[in-house]
Amino acid sequence: FANKMDYFGKKALDFGSIDIYAKRLYLLNDKDGLEDLKKCVSVYFDLWESNFLDCSKIENKGRRKYRPIDKRYFSLLSVLLQSDEEAPQFHSNVSFITWNYDLQLEKAYETFLKEKANTLYELNKKVNRDHRKVIHLNGYRGVFRNNEEEFEIVEKSRFSSSEIYLKEILRNRDKLDSKNHSFQNSIRYAWELESESLNQAKAIMKDTNILVIIGYSFPAFNRAIDQALIKEFESGSDNKRVVYQDPNANEDIVNSLFSNPKKNVLLEKLNTDQFYIPHEFLSPSKGDRFVI
Repeated sequence: FANKMDYFGKKALDFGSIDIYAKRLYLLNDKDGLEDLKKCVSVYFDLWESNFLDCSKIENKGRRKYRPIDKRYFSLLSVLLQSDEEAPQFHSNVSFITWNYDLQLEKAYETFLKEKANTLYELNKKVNRDHRKVIHLNGYRGVFRNNEEEFEIVEKSRFSSSEIYLKEILRNRDKLDSKNHSFQNSIRYAWELESESLNQAKAIMKDTNILVIIGYSFPAFNRAIDQALIKEFESGSDNKRVVYQDPNANEDIVNSLFSNPKKNVLLEKLNTDQFYIPHEFLSPSKGDRFVI
């Protein structure tokens, strides 16, 4: 397994990103290779977000200091959550769509609960209690499915140390074998098939009038799906507004994606210490719907 992690890490460097190499395996119809890659990606993000990796040895290259949870999520959730008897809930007019494998948003949400969730399934259920609030277009780390049943690669309670975690990976290796097709990784690339997540994202985008894009480079291999989502966003009412928060925001890409960027799109390149919260959310008008 360590050899596979090392192999895919080198391929990510050779091809520019792990997503590009995944697309290569898909185009070659290398199903076993793609499933192995997904397993390694899932475990890597388990280790990363559980703080089992020594990130002090990773070159920073001018990026913000690594933390198990980006603290900007805390300030974002303190505004977007509202009190509820069972557990804090997102305002009904806010949704999240992400390409990320990580569970930063969910882990940050968990810190607002009285008690931590026992499983990732329970945590996701709390986050999405009333509506589908968080959509991971590529799926997310840490979970496999057996038909309709969802289970964790390693139970959340077994994340007490990297040693215990890796022993659980060893114990579950037969289930995680790429040839065991009854067990499917929850990481499922949006370009693999017309997925349920993508259809839900399209429906949400159509009903949205304020879109906040945070730290996204619009890579070419996601472009067709990004264009489809933006098309749904622009097909609704005329009252549309976009904020693109990224210090490296590319105006050419924005101009190619949006039909009226000069009027509707604000580029926020400087203020990145906090995630952008639309002014309309702080002083909402009836009918406003937000996607971040």
